Amino acid sequence: MVIDMPHRSLSAGSNLVKQSMLRLIEFNKRVMSVKKYNSYDEYLNSPFVAITRKGNKQFHEERLLMQHLFYIEDYRWFLINKPNIKNDHTLRLRINEKLVKTVQAYLDELESEKLKYLRPYRRTIKNDLIGAAKHIAKQDYNDFITRIVSS
Repeated sequence: MVIDMPHRSLSAGSNLVKQSMLRLIEFNKRVMSVKKYNSYDEYLNSPFVAITRKGNKQFHEERLLMQHLFYIEDYRWFLINKPNIKNDHTLRLRINEKLVKTVQAYLDELESEKLKYLRPYRRTIKNDLIGAAKHIAKQDYNDFITRIVSS
């Protein structure tokens, strides 16, 4: 099947991202304990947390998860708009369904209890992404216009 191999690769990538995130979460807990930070907000403002190009502080696990999510959405958009796929509605629908479900799995990870400390503005972005993915799913994945993430 045309989409099985890339989907398996994405699933394997998803598992690696989850493992990396668990390690990063544990690392953050250790740093907070050793440095005696009382909250994630205090830790976020420490030198142990990266600064983005826009000057915002960002936990590495947040960046990892969001960038992977953006990559999957860009891949979905690329595939469903390829001329040879655009003309095959059944294949286009299957690709859309598999990749939207993959995006939803990443969004579920963002919703998890272990990532509750993410900054409020990311929660807003996350809610927008969840809304877009749910919208596509409600259309039985027949929506080829809605972007989950606009790059």
